[in-house]
Amino acid sequence: MVGMPSGERNYHSICHGAGRVRSRNATKQLVTVDEFAASLRVGQADEVVVNHRALEAIIDESPQAYKDVDQIIESVAGAGLAAVVAKCRPLATIKGV
Repeated sequence: MVGMPSGERNYHSICHGAGRVRSRNATKQLVTVDEFAASLRVGQADEVVVNHRALEAIIDESPQAYKDVDQIIESVAGAGLAAVVAKCRPLATIKGV
């Protein structure tokens, strides 16, 4: 996405924090390590690679904690705050613990 001039009223901060459905603590209480591993497709050919011992430490970042990204993008673009210029697929995410 690229910011549009109308985004100035939001200081061009358009998506930060917009995607969470629940807090980090609520996610840790709601999602089990097994559910998290399943959402990452652990053990399958297209799995997300993660150190399995670290799953519990990063469970607050599980997909169950977030809204559908397409809905966020549609909302931001629909509000005229930004325009879609490309679709990217993440290759790696690093979270310090």
